[in-house]
Order: sequence, then structure tokens, then C-alpha cells
Amino acid sequence: MNQKERPLLVFVPLFTAVFLLTTFFLATATADNDTSWTAKVDPYLRQPSAQNDGNKLDVLVEFAAQTDLTFAVALPDKTSRGAFVHEQLTAVAESSQRDVQSWLTANKLAFRSYAINNSLWVQLPAALLPELAQRPEVAYVHANRAFRADLPLTAVSDPTAPNTPSAIEWGVERIGAPLLWQAGIMGTGVVVGGQDTGYDWDHPALKNQYRGWNAANQTADHNYQWHDAIREDLSGNGTNNACGFDSPEPCDDNSHGTHTMGTMVGDDGGANQIGVAPGAEWIACRNMEEGWGTPQTYIECFDWFLAPTDLAGQNPRPDLAPHVINNSWSCPTDEGCNDSNFGLMETAVDNLRSAGVVVVVSAGNSGSSCSSVNTPAAFFESSFTVGNTTSTDLISGSSSRGPVINYGTRMKPDISAPGTGIRSAIPGTSYGFKSGTSMAGPHVAGALALIMSADPSLQGDPDALQALLQQNALPRTTSQGCGGDTPTSVPNNVYGHGRVDVFAAYLALPVSHQLAISKTAPITVSEGSAITYTLTLTHIHPTSPTTNVVLTDVLPLNTTFISATEPFTLAGGMVQWQWPSLAPSETVAVQLVVSPTAVTTITNALYGAHDGTVSVMGQAVNTAVFTRTLPPPPPPVYTHTLALHKYAPTAVMSNEPITYTLTLTHFHPTSATTNILLTDTLPLSTTLIQATAPYTQQGETILWQWD
Repeated sequence: MNQKERPLLVFVPLFTAVFLLTTFFLATATADNDTSWTAKVDPYLRQPSAQNDGNKLDVLVEFAAQTDLTFAVALPDKTSRGAFVHEQLTAVAESSQRDVQSWLTANKLAFRSYAINNSLWVQLPAALLPELAQRPEVAYVHANRAFRADLPLTAVSDPTAPNTPSAIEWGVERIGAPLLWQAGIMGTGVVVGGQDTGYDWDHPALKNQYRGWNAANQTADHNYQWHDAIREDLSGNGTNNACGFDSPEPCDDNSHGTHTMGTMVGDDGGANQIGVAPGAEWIACRNMEEGWGTPQTYIECFDWFLAPTDLAGQNPRPDLAPHVINNSWSCPTDEGCNDSNFGLMETAVDNLRSAGVVVVVSAGNSGSSCSSVNTPAAFFESSFTVGNTTSTDLISGSSSRGPVINYGTRMKPDISAPGTGIRSAIPGTSYGFKSGTSMAGPHVAGALALIMSADPSLQGDPDALQALLQQNALPRTTSQGCGGDTPTSVPNNVYGHGRVDVFAAYLALPVSHQLAISKTAPITVSEGSAITYTLTLTHIHPTSPTTNVVLTDVLPLNTTFISATEPFTLAGGMVQWQWPSLAPSETVAVQLVVSPTAVTTITNALYGAHDGTVSVMGQAVNTAVFTRTLPPPPPPVYTHTLALHKYAPTAVMSNEPITYTLTLTHFHPTSATTNILLTDTLPLSTTLIQATAPYTQQGETILWQWD
């Protein structure tokens, strides 16, 4: 390198350094001259102690634009509600975040966008904070600090609870779940979600219920079934996490999450019926690293549940969202969550509820004083908040009470459930006991799964589901007087509406009498043959009969009546059967026999049944009538056939010749055959004397030929 080039190498980095320094001073000067941006920034972020990773701030950016989702409640089902909410939120997030995302990309900063509340997570250089906060589309810049969640890491003893394993755990039995099982209601058709410390997906009590498991071919596909929001050490334990980070399959680094999922759906098919809804499926998201989470990890899981993605975080599917999400965690105000970021999480919960998803949240373990429900997401209005009861249906001393006073004013919890001395799954193949509202919430999530399985019309209707469980809970009263409660107040700020009773809720379902009808008939009949129709009618109701049932069938065109199952009436081509009553789930069957009058397709479509309150029509059945005329027989087919016989004397004197006579006959009535070859082989211990000419001899074989 020559001397003339050296100053250039020195000058360029010097210029760059001066330029960057000038930029920083400009940003600082702007901040000094215009401090309006500081009102949009969490005060913690403006403190030197908040800086980490060299000079980076861990922030959640809240955008001002939001969307009105009130129309979602008018949509007919969960699928349409979820699709609408996802579409609306995604459109708003994409449009309002576009410029900020471009700016971050230009500054070579990675980020994650969340449509669930129109926010964005980024690790931002402190020098860029004023510029970001001053952007008009930015509503607020929140601190995203790691904190240790309030988890029941050790079990609280309940001397009245069973302390040995039983086929059905006491909490599951206490809320009445087995009574629904006896009616065949196990949670089938419902998907529960959980965000927690992770989940041991192949635990014997959880594997068959995992939506990603295909029992038929013994394979697992974790796309759309699992998301890991943990990508770095939050607990301070370095990289020694049992699950690692960004795990491609469900994993639990604590045992807490596995335990909660076991209470929702667990059943190993043997002596461990630990779950409320063992017929339901589950999906999950890890939001804590060894019990440590951040507002961002919780929000990321909420965002994923709105529209689960593949493992690469792509191709969101709102149709695969769960029906209910259990949240057995809290976000303590003194360890990261504060008035600044409460609203971000509340928006996520509100929007999930708009999408038809029930968000179940544990009340917390900060009891026993009043107004100890004081952390998100327990104190949000849209959260279905659950307190912890013991085996005597009394509130646990550790269960947080209402009313909420530090984030609005409202009664909490909404309901209570067994949560003390609860036995459930822990990672590996084991089972163990835990206590806390973390154990109570899964009982309610499982109860919701059973109700949605019993009445699928309630899927996607969180308001109706919550009201049903609350109105049919076992009432519990208290003299504690929280929030002005009287000793007879129900609901109250200790138990909510009482201890959940899923069987009572099931009996309160507005089940209507329904009729189901079907008809069978032969696909074809020959001309002159009869057609026999078999009509089957079923009364669908689990507990009570229906009365005055009438089944009607109109004779199809091109037919005449032959007979019908007695007793019946026939008038004007209409056949009717009547029953004074049909018992719950009773099925009856009758037959109608008709004669076709034309070679055509006979369609029987006009048939149905009613009982004075409901009616049902059947689907058409078709029978083709074909002619009996037979085609002429085919001409006979002849084949060329040969018959061969041989004659010889039965005995001869020694040295006398033996004469063999071979006779060959051709069988065919009309035509000759050609190229005939007859062969005979000399017997052992003989020599040829003569043969009928013409012939040829090849060794011991004599041959005759006819053209």
C-alpha cells in the first residue's frame, strides 16, 4: 500500500465516527428541545439502569391504530369470528406498522410484530429511542423486563384431600366431570390451549390428547400445535435450560405447565384419570423460561393462539385456534408489569375473546387479604378469573381476593375450583401434587371443554359459556366482607359465583327435542318387482320423551301402494305412522312397499316427521327400474378336440412280436384341423420291427404327421 492511500484509510473511519457522533448529538438535542416524546416512553427506559446488551433497550412498541371488533359477536360461529378478527387485526397492524418496520430494517434491527394488540418487540439502541417515540403512529414505548412469575413451585398441603393416587382425581370428581363422561361427553371436538413453562407432550397421560400426535401411524407433527416464545435466557441461568431455546417440540423446563395440562385433559387409559376433559385435544405455547417471563413472551403466545402458525412462524391459521386458553401465571407489578404495559395485555385478552376464545386466568396466590387480585391477566374484565378451593369447598388461604382496585374497579374472581392438593402429570412418566390457583384454573378450562362438547353451538361464545358456569356454580358465601360483600352475597369477592359444577351446568343446557330421519331403498329393481323402503326415525334428547310424533311418506311418482308396517293410514297417496310418545334416544323403523309402474328411476323425496314442536325432512333416495327382456342366447362356441387311444394284446409268448394300434380322432362339427403330430416311444426292452407308413424314427421315438 503506498503512502498516498494511508490518509484515506484514516479519514474514512474518522468521518464515520464524527457522523455517528453528530447524529447522536442531534437526537439528544432534539430530545432536549422537544421533550414531548418522553410522555410516550416508560420512565424506566429513560434510566441508565434500564440499558442492557451494551446499549440496547428491550421494548414493546404500542401503535395508536386499533380496530372495532364489535361486529364479531354477530357472526354465527367460532370459525367465522376468528377469521374476521384475525383479518381485521392483521390489516391494521400491517398498515400502521409499515413505516416503523421499514425504519427498523434500515437500521438493521430485528423485530417481531404482534397483530393481537398492534404492537412490536425490538431491542432498540438507546440513541434511537427519541426518534421512535416521536413518530406519530407510535402510541407508547413500553419496557419489556423479565420477571419471575407467581408459580406454586411447592404444594400446599390439604389434610382433607386424598393423598394417594386414585383412578379419578378428587378435583375432577368434585366438579361433576365423571357424570358427563357417563353420558358420553368427554370433550371431543374441543381444543384447549395452554401457555406456561412448557409441556411434556409425550407424557403417558397427555400424548394421545396432543393434537399433533397421529396415533394411526405413530408420528408427531408440531406445526400449528406448538410455539416457543422463549429464545434467550431470562432466568439468569445461562444456556443450561433443559429445553433449550426456541424448541421445535413441546418441552417443559419446570413441570408447572405439564401439571396444568394434565388437569385439563390428562388420562393414561389406566389408573390416572387426572383430567376433566380427556376427550379434548390440546395445543400449547411456552411463555416462561424456568418460571421467568416478560410481557412480550405472554403477548407473543396470545398472538400465536389467535392464529397458530407452522414452526417457522408462517402461514397463520385462525381456524386452528383453540376454544379455550388456560393461563396459570401472573405478571407481578413489582417485577416488570406496571400501569404502562397492563393495557397491551388487556387488549390481547379482549381481542381473543372477540375471536370467540375463552381466556381462563388463575386469580393468583397473594391472599388472604381483600383486593389481592392485583396482577394481569387476572384483573382484566375479559378474563375468566378462577379462585382456589380446598376439598371441603372452602377458599384456600392463599387464593387472591377481590375487588380489583389498582386497574379499574370490579369483582374478582369470577368463579372458584379445586386447587389445593391436586395430583397431576409432571415431566417424564410421573405424577405429583401441586396447589394454588394455577391448579384451579385448569379445572374450569376442562369444564368449558366438556360443555362445548355437549353443546357445540356454544363454541365461540365466551359470554354464554362463562354465564352458564357462573349461574350453575355451587354458591359459596363468606363473612370476610371484601368490597362490601355481605355474609349472604353471591357472587362475592372471595369465591366469585361459587365453586364450579360442570354437571349442573350441563343439566341447565337448553337442550331441545330433535328428530333425525333416514331412508334406505334398493339401488335397482327389475321390471315387475317391488321396491321396499325402510324409514328410520330417532328422537334425540338425553332425558325426556317427546309426544305426538307423526311420520309421513308420499308415494313416489310411477308407483302404486302394496303394503306398509302396521298400523298406518293411507289417504291421497300419503302414508302416515303415529306414535303417542318416543322415549329419550328411542329409534323406530317402518317399511313401505310399492310397485313401479314404469321402467324409469323412481325418486322418493317427500317424507318427514314432526312432533308439534320440531320437524325434519329426509333426503331423496333413488331406485332404477330395468326391463326383464332377456337378450338372445349367444351362438355355441366349438373347439377343436383330439382323442387318442392305444390297444395291445394283454400277453404274448417269448420272442413273439407285440403289435400296438393307435387310434386318433378329431372332434369338430364343421371344420377340419391341421398340422397333426402323433408320437409314440418304444417301450423298454423292445426294438422296432415295423410301423404304418409313412412315419419317421428319431431315436426311440416314432412320429406320424397329417397336414
